[in-house]
Amino acid sequence: MEKDYDVLHAGILCVDIPVKIPVDAVDFSLDSIRIDGIRLETGGDATNAAITMARLGKRTALSAKVGDDAFGRMVREKVAEAGVDVGGVRLDARLPTAISVVMINPKGDRTFLFQSGALPAYSIEDVDETLVRRARHVNFGSFFAHPFMDRGGAGELFRLAHACGATTSADVTHDGDGLGLAGIRDSLRDIDYFFPSYAEGRHLTGETDPERIADVLLRETGDKTIVLKMGEGGCYVRSQGRGFYSAAFVAAAVDTTGAGDNFVAGFLTGLSNGWPLEECADFANATAGFSVRYVGATTPEMSPENVREFMKSTPRSLRAPAAVSP
Repeated sequence: MEKDYDVLHAGILCVDIPVKIPVDAVDFSLDSIRIDGIRLETGGDATNAAITMARLGKRTALSAKVGDDAFGRMVREKVAEAGVDVGGVRLDARLPTAISVVMINPKGDRTFLFQSGALPAYSIEDVDETLVRRARHVNFGSFFAHPFMDRGGAGELFRLAHACGATTSADVTHDGDGLGLAGIRDSLRDIDYFFPSYAEGRHLTGETDPERIADVLLRETGDKTIVLKMGEGGCYVRSQGRGFYSAAFVAAAVDTTGAGDNFVAGFLTGLSNGWPLEECADFANATAGFSVRYVGATTPEMSPENVREFMKSTPRSLRAPAAVSP
């Protein structure tokens, strides 16, 4: 069956308000701090990955829930303008849209002031089954943002995707309710590619070594593919009895917001192109490195040509071992 979408992304859609602060710490004794600019942007794990993949030339759709308010209608329109099918984005008049104020320091580090809005209400009932049937791959972004999905909805989504002939993946966000590995265990068996960050993997497993983190998660997923995002350390990939590191590209960070989501987008772009895992990992690191040079979780500058040029012209960090024995 011919599929209409390379990837259906399901999960977080919110308003991002990036604020570039000219100091490392805010002094609340000051009456005001002048900044260069402020704007409203799209944000959220699923949304960032969907937009970046669309700009990388892939056919993407988004399933999410926002408020039927000015913010919700605005972000839905902006996602559509980026080339993503937003037919699966639900507007709910009973709930506000999620909003995240992103405070970014001069080093590019960021922290969020976050209102969850409609996110906790998103459930499997909000997912249009027709979109799942039309997708080659279904990506959930992310665990720990949607309680109903954590309690089994994500697993149901993955099983539906498999029944429709699609592969699956998932990301993780901050575990604010302390659910841990036990809270998502029932859904992990139905994931083909799992994308935790190093910090998230450490939280889930209690391990500190990337390879040991991957070992634990491999057992939980039934020996699928674990991709551990390690920021400036690149990534570690474990799949089918072998593991390898891929080095990061050295980029001057302006804003690290959405870097992990851009990584996922780059990796899934490679998979949709049929590339080997090593090439997927390299392209994912490059996509993330390219993204942090711009303010905001996504950038209109993202394109396959620009990422390839970035890969050619940008040095890589000191390489970790090229392969790790199982």
